[in-house]
Amino acid sequence: SNRFLPTRLRLKCDAAVSPRRASGDAPDASSTRPALLKRGESLRLHYAQDCTFRRPRAYAFFALYSPQLYATADAALQAELYQALLGDSLQESTYDAGLAGF
Repeated sequence: SNRFLPTRLRLKCDAAVSPRRASGDAPDASSTRPALLKRGESLRLHYAQDCTFRRPRAYAFFALYSPQLYATADAALQAELYQALLGDSLQESTYDAGLAGF
C-alpha cells in the first residue's frame, strides 16, 4: 500500500467560497501571499491555502549551514558525499509520494 495516497479528499477551501469563485476575478496579490506562521532564529514557516487549482501540496526546503563544512577540502568532500547519500536514501520514500502525485 502507498502511504502517500490520501484517504480523506475534502479540501479546506471546499468549506468556504474562494475569492475567485465569489467574484469571478482572481484574488489580489495580498490575499495570495503565504502567511508567516512561525519565525525563529533558524526557521521560517509559511502557509498558503490554494483553492484555484484544488490540489493539496506541500514543499519543504532545508538549508543547513556550518562553517566546518568547508573548512578543509576533505570536509567539503565529506559533506558533498553525505548529501548525495542522503538524497539516495530518501529516494525510496519519495518515490511513493511521486506516484501519488505529490
